[in-house]
Amino acid sequence: MSKTNASTIPLAKRVAAGAIGAVLSFSMTIPFGATQAIAAESGATGEKSVTHGASTASTAKREVVYTKTDATGASGGSYVVNAFETPDKVDIQDPGTYDKLTNLTTDKKLEQSDGKVDLTTVAGEPFYYQGNLGKDTKLPWKVQITYRLDGKVVKPSELAGKDGRLDIELKVDGLDDDSATADFAKSFLLQAQGTFPNQNFKLDDASNATIATSGSNTVLTYLLIPGQNGDWHITGDAHDFTYGGWQIAAMPLDLSLDTSKIDTSELTSATAKLQDGVGQLDAGGARLRDALGILSNGAGQAATGAGTLATGADQLAAGTREAKAGTGRLAAGAGTLASGSASLSNGNAKLAAGARQLSQGAGALRDTLRSQSGTFDRLDSGAKQVSNGTQQLYQALSTTLPQQLLTVNQGLSQTRQTLDGIQQKLATIKSQAGTMSSAAQGAISQAEAVKDDLTAIEQGTGGLTTAPRQAGTSAGTAQAEASGSKQAADGAKQAADATAASAGSASQQLDALLADTSLTADQRAKVQAADEQAKAAEEDAGTASGYAATASTYAGKAADDSGSALATIKGLGTSLQGMQTAGAKLQKDAEALKGTLSQMQGGVKDVTGESADVLASSQKVLDSSQALVGKTQQQLGAIDLGQLKQLSDGAAQVSSGVSALVGSLKATSGTTTIGGAVSGIASGASQLDGGAAAAASGASQVAGGASQLKGGLDTLDSGATRLNSGAAQLASGAHTLDGGLKTLASGTSQAQSGSATLADGLDTLKSSTDGIDQKVIDKLKDTIKEKLGQDYQLHSFVDPSNTNVSEVQFVYVVDGVKEAKSAGEKDDGSKGSSKSESKSSKGDDATKSESFIDRLGALFSMDKRKGE
Repeated sequence: MSKTNASTIPLAKRVAAGAIGAVLSFSMTIPFGATQAIAAESGATGEKSVTHGASTASTAKREVVYTKTDATGASGGSYVVNAFETPDKVDIQDPGTYDKLTNLTTDKKLEQSDGKVDLTTVAGEPFYYQGNLGKDTKLPWKVQITYRLDGKVVKPSELAGKDGRLDIELKVDGLDDDSATADFAKSFLLQAQGTFPNQNFKLDDASNATIATSGSNTVLTYLLIPGQNGDWHITGDAHDFTYGGWQIAAMPLDLSLDTSKIDTSELTSATAKLQDGVGQLDAGGARLRDALGILSNGAGQAATGAGTLATGADQLAAGTREAKAGTGRLAAGAGTLASGSASLSNGNAKLAAGARQLSQGAGALRDTLRSQSGTFDRLDSGAKQVSNGTQQLYQALSTTLPQQLLTVNQGLSQTRQTLDGIQQKLATIKSQAGTMSSAAQGAISQAEAVKDDLTAIEQGTGGLTTAPRQAGTSAGTAQAEASGSKQAADGAKQAADATAASAGSASQQLDALLADTSLTADQRAKVQAADEQAKAAEEDAGTASGYAATASTYAGKAADDSGSALATIKGLGTSLQGMQTAGAKLQKDAEALKGTLSQMQGGVKDVTGESADVLASSQKVLDSSQALVGKTQQQLGAIDLGQLKQLSDGAAQVSSGVSALVGSLKATSGTTTIGGAVSGIASGASQLDGGAAAAASGASQVAGGASQLKGGLDTLDSGATRLNSGAAQLASGAHTLDGGLKTLASGTSQAQSGSATLADGLDTLKSSTDGIDQKVIDKLKDTIKEKLGQDYQLHSFVDPSNTNVSEVQFVYVVDGVKEAKSAGEKDDGSKGSSKSESKSSKGDDATKSESFIDRLGALFSMDKRKGE
């Protein structure tokens, strides 16, 4: 059975199901702890209700399940009161498992084993025992209550004594699975009743509730039939809020209606009138069926005649349409003929004129082709040049240029190596320039010594021999050092031939000087050292001559001055007077040598500095060159040689095609050449010119006759048009008549068929209304039985396998919100409880004093259902 929400059940169904309220009210007012009083009341009535599907055995038990919850609906535990009533004392094993057992009838202790409770009934009297269930026991319904004060959810403990706008939501959800526990939610009726003190809660709305006033309290009652869920809202204004909570009860109900005790005279009278009316309607339907049959036959015959007329009219219209189409085609053909013949005449005239133009144009074209022979040759030559150029470009980009770039790159690498060698030699020259500077300083010192010797010569002749020798040695040493310096400077020049020769000459002179026996050992050693330095400079000058031109100049001048000084010293031996003169000159030469050597030293430094700058610039140029070569190689690699090859091949094909075209243009015969074809066209155009003139004359005569024929056919076509229009109107009217009569025939046929169906239906209706009063009562019984979920097998809640049960009930007692009490008032709580139970008992008496029919009538009274 599918679940529905109680708020969606129509009012009439809720009223019909409301009959259970009177029965459930008995359980709603049972206070906890009064189970024995319940037994006493039940036994006093002497009546036992038999529920559908319940056991009627003498050992069948009644089972009441009690659940105590807090104000939110959370269960605090459940227990079951089982009741047996047997005529004799009987030992019974009641299926069930409990956490605790309490004998409510005798003092005998109850035992349970293997899921059964062993007990012994009392003959002729009810026997009650209580069994407490486990905390995890699942109940058929879940109760949930939510409190919202001024729109905010609050706990019940926080609500006591509060004021504000209050919304209480009561939700009751039944199980809907396949468990045995869910059987009760699917088959039992449930009633929830809440009590609200009027001074603490002013009710505004309680949709779908039955609202009643009991003294100073408002009592709300909600009802759930089997398979429903409930979700209700009670809204109003709270003032020092408190209320008594909810009592919820569920039980099966058997509403067996005894129709013999119900006055159904009004129903019987109404159904009798219905049967008479249906009989009259049935007779009228039969007469209508017969009349419509006659009308249907006549309409069918008329429709047949109209169909024949429509067919003939269609044939006539078709014939006139064909005649109209034929005359139209003839007229159109005549018009086409006249127009065509006129066009033919005009066309032939134009043809003659065109033929003459064609003849003239073809002759001119032929002459033009012949006059442009030289142009065609130049075109052929140009195409061949383009083909050759693209082939050479492809060859250069694919082979020649990559190889040249590779060679350039290799040359740049070799140049870099050469620059590295020059840089090393430049370092050597710089080192030797330092050595030359030291030698020059020594020569300058020797020149100073010569000057001193000359002075001593003037003072006496004792040192005449020694002084010239020392001066000669000093001059020779200076000459050797200068020659070595020149040799070193010339080594910085790439082509140092002149410097090397000077250094060699200096070395030879020093060798000759060494042969002079008048030299002292010291002088000989210095000359020997200068000779070796000169030779070393001669060897190095060949690798660095290009970067030391200036140094070479200074070194040559120093060597000349040294030679002059040496010659002067040797002339001292001839005469004292000459010696003095030579000494003065030697002194001057020594001074000049000093300056020359200093300039040479600066020149060498300048040359090495400039050489370093040149080398750095050369390196930059080399790097740029290699980068340019690399970039060129990348660009060359990016060129699509395949497309260039296609271009070269295409140019060759174009050249070949141009050659063939030029040959075709220059040809004077043959139908496959342009020149030959132009000559043939010129000849044919001349012949066409003659024939076109004759054709123009004949076409003019044909155009005159075609114009007369068109006039006659136009007259014939106009008459055929009028005839076809009349035939079409006739056919249209015939079809309209045929359609209308067919519609009439179809309508009357359908009406006849419908009247027959109506007559059959009325016969069925007449038959079905026989005994309708009893059928209505039986249907009402079946509906109540279906809605109340009575088609089930009653079983125990504690042990679903136990079907030896005559009755099962459920009672939920939900706490309310108690009054906020001071500490001194807490001891009076029990008194209040007693008063409440007393009022409840009075309520029970009031409820039980009413008969079932009274309670059923009260539920159907609309003035008690204010919530709806």
